[in-house]
This record gives sequence, structure tokens and C-alpha cells, in this order.
Amino acid sequence: SLLVADQGDPASAGMPRGQSICSYVVHGGEPLVVHDAARDPRFAGNPALQAMRLRFYAGVPLRNRHGAVLGSFCIMDDAPREVSPADLELLAVMAEQLMQTVEVRRMMESGAAPAPAPASVPAPPPAQSPEQSPPGH
Repeated sequence: SLLVADQGDPASAGMPRGQSICSYVVHGGEPLVVHDAARDPRFAGNPALQAMRLRFYAGVPLRNRHGAVLGSFCIMDDAPREVSPADLELLAVMAEQLMQTVEVRRMMESGAAPAPAPASVPAPPPAQSPEQSPPGH
């Protein structure tokens, strides 16, 4: 558990925003993969990352329905790692699902009807009933 305080106030967990890798995702609005922070010139000298032994980071922006980046959705590890394009796409899909869930919950709590999903988020394919399945299945 890299960013969770072992004891004390959980609000004190984490790292200063100026030293976080997530700030690169928030400000750039693009996914970011750091395979080995100890060898990446942007992060190798970062004392907060060194203290937490953070080596691997893959993050994608969390966008609201208006497209504004509110934060990042990321995975981290204390060992260098590789990530495939499919893995990064899965991370982006998970971030979109999270933001849709947050939006629906916010709307439900305010008593308003949820807004339709943005056109850029593809709808899942319709489920096939057994009688619609191709022969042999």
C-alpha cells in the first residue's frame, strides 16, 4: 500500500500535488505511463516518489461530462512494469465507468434525472437472446 497511511489520519496519506505523477495527467489531459520512475528523468529525483518506493505508474484522466479533467485514475507499483495498449485502454474504460457512476449518483442525490452519456462514449453492444445466437452456439 504505497499511498495509504499505516497509522494516523488517512487524510494525511498521499503526496504533495506538486510532486505527484498524477498532476502530469491532470494538467496534460492525456494518459501517462511511467515504466520505471527511478530511470525516468522527470521523476528520478523526486523525493516523495523515492520515499514511497514508487516505480511504476499508469494513469488516465478522469473527465466530467463537460470534458474537464477532475483528477486521474491510476495504478501504481513499487516495481517497474510494462503495460500494453489494451491494458491502458481498459484503464480508460474503467475511468469512464467511474465518472458515469459518480455523475448518476450525484444526479440521484440532487433529485434530478441523469444526463445522457456523451456521444464519445460508445454504448455496449446489445445482448443477444438465445434465439438470436448464431447456429451452433
